[in-house]
Amino acid sequence: MGSVRTSKNALTRNSAGHWLNTRSLRHSHDLDTLDRNVRDLALRIEQGVNTTARLLADQTSQILDHFDQRFDERERETEIHQARQLLITSLFFPDIEAREDEIVEAFEGTCRWVFDPPMDEENNAPKWHSFRQWLEAGKAVYWISGKPGSGKSTLMKYIVEEPRTAEYLGEWERDTEIIIVTFFFKDLGTELQKSVTGLLR
Repeated sequence: MGSVRTSKNALTRNSAGHWLNTRSLRHSHDLDTLDRNVRDLALRIEQGVNTTARLLADQTSQILDHFDQRFDERERETEIHQARQLLITSLFFPDIEAREDEIVEAFEGTCRWVFDPPMDEENNAPKWHSFRQWLEAGKAVYWISGKPGSGKSTLMKYIVEEPRTAEYLGEWERDTEIIIVTFFFKDLGTELQKSVTGLLR
C-alpha cells in the first residue's frame, strides 16, 4: 500500500508539474504575442506620426510659398502703382485744365442737335453725318469746324459732359470701361496750353 500511495503521489506531482509547465508556456506565448502586438502598434503610431509630420511640413511649406508669392506680387503692384503716380505727376502742369474751365456751359436746350442732326428738306437727308452713328461705330475721325467765336469749344465741352456720349461709345465696346480724354487748346495761353507737348502731357 505504501508503494502504491507513493506512485500516486508522484503521478499527481508530475501531472501538476506538467499542467504548470503548460500554463507557463501559454502565458509566455501570450506575453510574446502581446509584446509583438504592442511593438507593432507602437511602430504604426510612429509611422503615422512621421507621416502626419511630413504632411504638415509640406502643407506649411506650400502655405509659406504662397504667401511669399503673394507678397512679391503685391510688392510689384505697389512699385508699378508708385511708378505710374510719379509719371502722372511729372506730366501735370498747373494750367492743364485752365482753358476748359474758362468755357461757359451751353444754354439749356442748345447743342442737343449734335446728336440728332436736322434734315435737309431739299435732299431729304441729314445736313451732316450723324455724330451718334460715328460714336457707335468707333471708326475714323469726326471733324467739327466753324468760325472763331461760333461756339466750337462750348459744343465740345457739351459733348464731353453729356452722358449720351459715353452711352453711344459703349455700343461698340460694351465690356470695356469708357474713358474720355480731353484737352482744350488756348491760342493766347502759355506754351503748354497751345502746343502738342501740352496735349500729350
